[in-house]
Amino acid sequence: MIYNLFEEIEHQGYYSIRQRVCHEIYDLVFDSIALRVGINLTSRNTMARKELLSFILNMGDDEFSVLTVKKHRTVQKEIALEIECILRKYYRQYIDKPFCFSDDHSQGYPCFSWRIVRPFKNDIGHVHYDDWFRQKGITTDVPPYSMYKTLKIWIPIESTPERTNLVVFPFSHKDVHSNSSDISDISIEMSKNYDRKMVKNKPLEPLVFDMNLLHVGSYNDTDMCRVSIEHELHVSV
Repeated sequence: MIYNLFEEIEHQGYYSIRQRVCHEIYDLVFDSIALRVGINLTSRNTMARKELLSFILNMGDDEFSVLTVKKHRTVQKEIALEIECILRKYYRQYIDKPFCFSDDHSQGYPCFSWRIVRPFKNDIGHVHYDDWFRQKGITTDVPPYSMYKTLKIWIPIESTPERTNLVVFPFSHKDVHSNSSDISDISIEMSKNYDRKMVKNKPLEPLVFDMNLLHVGSYNDTDMCRVSIEHELHVSV
């Protein structure tokens, strides 16, 4: 299992873990979103989550765009530490080397960021690869290992796998990426050389991928918001 994970990432650029993470992650992500928009979730049930997402759907586009700036969708410290504890135990089933969670904002604790993609809205970005943000110094944290590999991990929380999920471009991590200042131009041009594939991960099934893999969120043509959480993991090699 451990061997397959790294072998598949090296080969095609990504690996889907079909064992779901603890359901508490689901509740913690919605707790974080509720705190950010100033809503007090009186309970952790389907109705309360629907009311929260309904509130977000009724936001204007300008208000929503402010909400989804990365620093605003970054999980708060106490919740982040709970998520770290759950995921550390989970990842140890698949990674037999020392690892640590990225602190993207140098805030003193792991950085987990949620994403919300509304139905029939242009809430997705450009095709991109995440190592670009490190190349440009936007993400600057350095792990305590002399040699390491950084992996990106995306976990769907609310999604319809057959219709709206993350789209990857298999094998694109092996290409030599330009160091251009405009990530959208180079990534869109490069993506023409590869097939698109929408992953079929069900809610709470993590997708682990190479930092140079081209990817993009898919358009949400369902009647519900797509919610996910993502983070980076440094693995000693």
